[in-house]
Amino acid sequence: MDLTKEIKNESVIIGIDNQFTIYEAASIKDEIIDCFENYNDLSIDFKRLEGFDITGIQILYSALISAKQSGKKFKLLNMPYIAINLMIDAGLDPVKIFDYSQI
Repeated sequence: MDLTKEIKNESVIIGIDNQFTIYEAASIKDEIIDCFENYNDLSIDFKRLEGFDITGIQILYSALISAKQSGKKFKLLNMPYIAINLMIDAGLDPVKIFDYSQI
């Protein structure tokens, strides 16, 4: 797993390359927490994502709740169909829950 970080003023975009599964969960979670502590606007870009599992959904949902509680912005970019379908299979409606964009 590789993470990239693009910072612009109070905004940061984390790019997740390769995998977002249980094996990478701790590292990604730590990075999200760090970004919420230091920036007002966090986006996660999935354009290079190859693998995704239910652990990724749990971390994203937790990040969404944290963002709402702290008044921060949280957005998902280039969400792959595998992730969207997994969210739907888990009983979530990603369109209603997450602010996401396809670039």
